[in-house]
Amino acid sequence: MTFKNAKIVSVQTDPNIYHRYNPGNNDRGSQKFVMSRSSLMEFNHCPSRWVKGYGKETTDSLSYGNMLDAYILDNSKFADQFVTQPETYTNDKDEVKAWSGNAKACKEWNAAQIAAGKSVISSDQMEMCIRAKEVMYQDEVIKGFLDHSDFQVMIIAEWHDKGTGLIVPLKCLIDIAPRSESYFKHYLGDLKTCRTAAVDQWPREVFKWGYHIQGAFYLDMYEAATGEARNGFNHILQESYEPFEVGKRMLDEDFIELGRDKYEQAMVKYCECLKSGKFGGYDAYSLTRFEGFTSVGPLPYMITSQV
Repeated sequence: MTFKNAKIVSVQTDPNIYHRYNPGNNDRGSQKFVMSRSSLMEFNHCPSRWVKGYGKETTDSLSYGNMLDAYILDNSKFADQFVTQPETYTNDKDEVKAWSGNAKACKEWNAAQIAAGKSVISSDQMEMCIRAKEVMYQDEVIKGFLDHSDFQVMIIAEWHDKGTGLIVPLKCLIDIAPRSESYFKHYLGDLKTCRTAAVDQWPREVFKWGYHIQGAFYLDMYEAATGEARNGFNHILQESYEPFEVGKRMLDEDFIELGRDKYEQAMVKYCECLKSGKFGGYDAYSLTRFEGFTSVGPLPYMITSQV
């Protein structure tokens, strides 16, 4: 186990507090920077781009997923994070009007919510959350999994790198951790919104978005913090449109091991960059460079498609 000094620091953790947690040094490229799984994957994709501050833009699907996570996993604090936009407003003449983003009163209301740290959502989005949760809890397996779990479990640890001797601080936030007395005590889990929960599509989504890496990273961090060897990582899936169909998936051992190899290789690469102070771009790690340029050719499917 390469993770050392791991511990659970909180449950029902506010994701904003988790994302801001970096007590050592907020500067990327510093050995004291607290690395997360998502940051590690962005680093691994292109070290130079990551160290310069790149971060993924928030998309509509990501915003909806975050909103649903908050509604299902931390409903008591949902109102602290989100506020539903009113349908009407009263103007200076005491007339009740349909809500308008161009009206002075509406702009002032929106500005006040943002200043209070809240995200403004529409009534339709609120109804989607309510309906999605209702559908999710109609599934007895999902209901049992959620009802006997702790949510938003934050863990911190250290990576002790053998090759460089560096010690790197780490953090993770686990959506769902079934309690030790639960029927699902051998698992951890995550909520995922998706376009399709079809069984044959999910392996592609897992590989595309690195969910197997997330699963392995979380399982190993949790074991380091608790001594409990959880041997499965489950995804509760829900399509992001009516009728909000759900799916239940478990990553098998091959997927978990593939993810573990990936994050371990990325950590080794990260420590080498920290040690040397050099964070290369896309071409720096190419094995087919000639005169400074990376050689590329047709992929196998491109050749066979011409036959």
